[in-house]
Amino acid sequence: MVGNDIVDLSISQVGEGQRRDRYLKKIFTHEEINIIQSLGCNDCWIWLLWSIKESVYKIISRKERRISFAPKSIECILVSIKKKETYKSVIEYKGTYFNAQSEVRSGYIHTIAVELGKDNSSFVTEVINIPKDVNESDFMNSEIVSALEKVLGISKNMFIYKGENREPYLLGGNKEIGCLSTSHHGRFGAFVLER
Repeated sequence: MVGNDIVDLSISQVGEGQRRDRYLKKIFTHEEINIIQSLGCNDCWIWLLWSIKESVYKIISRKERRISFAPKSIECILVSIKKKETYKSVIEYKGTYFNAQSEVRSGYIHTIAVELGKDNSSFVTEVINIPKDVNESDFMNSEIVSALEKVLGISKNMFIYKGENREPYLLGGNKEIGCLSTSHHGRFGAFVLER
C-alpha cells in the first residue's frame, strides 16, 4: 500500500507564540518537535512532518478500514536529507514502520509513504497544478485518469471510485488497477499509483 500528501505552502501558516506552541503539542510528539526545531523551526518544517504523518495515515486508514484522527500515534522517528530538496524519513505506528520520501519545492511539499522495505520502483506519481474556480475533486479525478491512461496504455472504462472511508480506487472496468492515493491542497494536487 502507498500513501501521499501535498501541502500548498502559500496557504499554510501556523502562527506564532502560544498558538504555534498549542498546535505543535496537539499534533506532534516531543521528539517530533525536537526534529522540527533541529531543522529550523519554521512553518516549512512543521508542514514537512505533517505531510509525512498524513501520508502514513492514508495507508493506515486503508489497511484498518477506518478513519481515526490520532496524529501523535504516527511518529516520525528520523528525517534526513537525501539530496537538495529531498528528504527521507522513517515513521512508526504501533510497531509497524514506514519509509517516506518528501520533495520540498518553493510552492509545495509532496510526500509518498510506503511500508518499510517496500520497493517504490513500480510507482506512477505526478504533481498537478489546480486552476482557480474549478471543482478540485472533479478536476483531480479527470487529470489523474488522463495521466494514467497515457502511462498505462488503457483508454477505456477507467475511473476513480471512492470507498466507504473515502479512499480512492482506480478501476478499469470492474477490476482494480492498482493502489491509488490522492491528495489536494490549495493550488496543488498529487497522486501516486502502486501497480
